[in-house]
Amino acid sequence: QGLVRIGTDSLYRILPKSGRVADVWRPMPAPPLNGRASGLAVTQLPSTTVWVFNHEAMIAHTNNEGTSWQTVDPPIPYFFGSLVASPDGGRIVATSFRGLYVSSPDGANWNRVSISPKDIGRRGADVRVVGFERDGRMIAWATERDPGGEGTFTFRRTKRDSGTTFYRQSEPGSDHWDRSVTPPPRDMHAIVSEPGGTLLAAVRGDGIYRSTDHGRTWSSPIALEPTTPPESAYATLVKTPTGRIYAFYNHNTDNVREIPSETRGGAPVKRVDSLGHFVFRYTDDGGRTWPPQRYEIPIRETPIDRENVTAGKVRIFWHVGRPLVH
Repeated sequence: QGLVRIGTDSLYRILPKSGRVADVWRPMPAPPLNGRASGLAVTQLPSTTVWVFNHEAMIAHTNNEGTSWQTVDPPIPYFFGSLVASPDGGRIVATSFRGLYVSSPDGANWNRVSISPKDIGRRGADVRVVGFERDGRMIAWATERDPGGEGTFTFRRTKRDSGTTFYRQSEPGSDHWDRSVTPPPRDMHAIVSEPGGTLLAAVRGDGIYRSTDHGRTWSSPIALEPTTPPESAYATLVKTPTGRIYAFYNHNTDNVREIPSETRGGAPVKRVDSLGHFVFRYTDDGGRTWPPQRYEIPIRETPIDRENVTAGKVRIFWHVGRPLVH
């Protein structure tokens, strides 16, 4: 057991050890990918396997902590945004700017899954986020594009049969629907499933949205921070075996109002929601309430920090990576 994270140029694994967490990270051998890894997933069956991908649709996986890697060449025509493993380890799912792809556990066989009737042709649906409900059904947030390229945000859910057939039209039954009745949140970054059809969605700049009917309707945003400065953005979610749900996000704790331009003589940059501190909050009641205290996760200084426009005085970053527990 342990946790895996992506560094600036390599993978790291944290060992299950008591004491200070920062002392037990150690590098894993880098996967054979062009460029740096962009994301990862972990499956448990038949053994613990770490899956890594980059934006060129290259995938590698290891079941021995990186001692050896196997590469996969999925038939994905355009780079994808995330890689997700089903809770039972039976499916690997890749989100793509041109649809959704599902693989067998070994990554050898990939099939394109149609999201909607608009999910055809060259562009298809731009699938950003995928999650799983407790019964194994997939839930997906996507942008459906018409022939002219215009996009409409939609949230869809699979049937109970195999968990890969998405509803095409409304069918009898409260949990049978083809798309959300109320518009789903924009810029969704993560989905967490709770018992009884409750879903939580993390959205850039807005906080947390909550649904109690499998995503058919959505609440107003639940703010993690005030809408006034200092700014926060880019929350992601993870649920632990205890039922506690954590939200990780950027926070401009020092209330920096501008940073120097990268261009000599350029105007100061006023956007300040992608700098500052990496923090988290948690909820123990399914997202209804979030205690006011936030906790900071220290970010180790690297050359990219020391060489930024503030000479390392301010961390400049954004966070959309999906947290993992395994």
